[in-house]
Amino acid sequence: MNLEQLLAAQRQYPCLAGIDFNSLTMFLRMACLARPLIIFQVEDRRRPPDLLHCGLLELLAAAVSEGNLDLVQTCWVAFKDIIWDYPEIVPTEEEITQYNNAALCHGTVHLWDICFLPSESVRTNTVLIIATRTT
Repeated sequence: MNLEQLLAAQRQYPCLAGIDFNSLTMFLRMACLARPLIIFQVEDRRRPPDLLHCGLLELLAAAVSEGNLDLVQTCWVAFKDIIWDYPEIVPTEEEITQYNNAALCHGTVHLWDICFLPSESVRTNTVLIIATRTT
């Protein structure tokens, strides 16, 4: 995201003028983390949904500590294309905890602690074993 996109969103949605840069960055990162959940719930995965349903709004609001669901929805509407096309992010441990704490009360937690030193065996033991029954 560049500054021009930010300023264009602010002009189009004046209520975003009061959001500080850190809060906006946190929203964008949390929305990127929630993207697999959002993708799971849409029919056309090529495009972001125009609006988020209440459960997703509440999850994102809790993740960024924002009580105003209308503001969270406006942030989604303003930045959904950026979020949808953004490359996958590597969350910090703090972001994982923050997202999971918000997601837990909504029945979904899909992020795990970061493994900084995966062993070779972890990488090689991901082979799918298919058992066949012989009689």
